[in-house]
Amino acid sequence: YQSIYLDRLAEIYNEATQPTNALKVKLQLVERYNQEKKIRELANLKISIANDYQLLNKPEPASQNYREAFELAWSLKDFAVASESLEKLGNLYQKYQQIDSALQIYQQLIKVQQKAYNYYGLMNNFDRIGQIYLDRQNYPQALSAFQKGLEIAKNLNYQEDYFLKQISQVD
Repeated sequence: YQSIYLDRLAEIYNEATQPTNALKVKLQLVERYNQEKKIRELANLKISIANDYQLLNKPEPASQNYREAFELAWSLKDFAVASESLEKLGNLYQKYQQIDSALQIYQQLIKVQQKAYNYYGLMNNFDRIGQIYLDRQNYPQALSAFQKGLEIAKNLNYQEDYFLKQISQVD
């Protein structure tokens, strides 16, 4: 019952936007989940912990927890959680202007989203990569990313005009 109690307490602190208190409880939960061998729950908890660290403007422990969440989810073949952790990690790197690291993470995310058959996420990820290359004035790479995004957009019959606009902007 202690896990259930701690989980609920963490939710309450999250709802009250008290990341410091939520974090304390979640770190206790990590210990409980490790003792109880609740590995599947641990991956989601690690993402939640990373989110709290990000709210507290602590990018290093946030990054570490997103990575741990990814590794756990990947080992469980939980590609949805693996994708979420990588996407948030990439966004964290972008926020702190670590663009090369963000690009590496987004490249890794492509593989995970392909395994998960997450075409919508894949399309958005190619857009994100294209935008980074566009900002860096690396037009061939931007064009390539937007073209891959367009290919998926056509298959989904969604946002084709957006990608065509991005491609014409690069050209």
